[in-house]
Amino acid sequence: MSALDPVPADQIWTLTRDFAHPVASVFHALTDADAITRWYGPAGWSVVPDSVEVDPSEGGNRSLRLALDEDPSQEAPVHARHQEVVPGRLLEIHEFLPDHEGRPSEHVIVLRCELRPMAVESPDGGRYATRVTLTQGPLPEQVHDHARAAWASSLERLAGFLRDQS
Repeated sequence: MSALDPVPADQIWTLTRDFAHPVASVFHALTDADAITRWYGPAGWSVVPDSVEVDPSEGGNRSLRLALDEDPSQEAPVHARHQEVVPGRLLEIHEFLPDHEGRPSEHVIVLRCELRPMAVESPDGGRYATRVTLTQGPLPEQVHDHARAAWASSLERLAGFLRDQS
């Protein structure tokens, strides 16, 4: 038995972020292995470039390893599968938490990435933006703030990546 076994399915958190970029650019950054290598992960962590495997189709794998910048020997594996993919609108990713040896376990955390185009004036003078809403769970309530902060940091890195691509 693990601490995650008793977590009710409704134990989720949500985070929304607006990007001054078209939906197609944001969706590409979420599903392209090269792009993910350049932005994914919270501050202080970097993707190990040769570890990324992304098949952005339904049922496709999504795996990578994050390395702690201060000590690259400290790694965190990510084992996931794309459960639902609606290009430009939705990614539902089922992440299989690693066991004590770093292999995927039976514990699944769902991350839904919903993208919505918005017709607004963007900082670069364009008339486009994308609202991304992340929902993740089930996770124990005591880790919601940490998970939300990690994703907020990752989305800040995504915003920087998108600006650099413009």
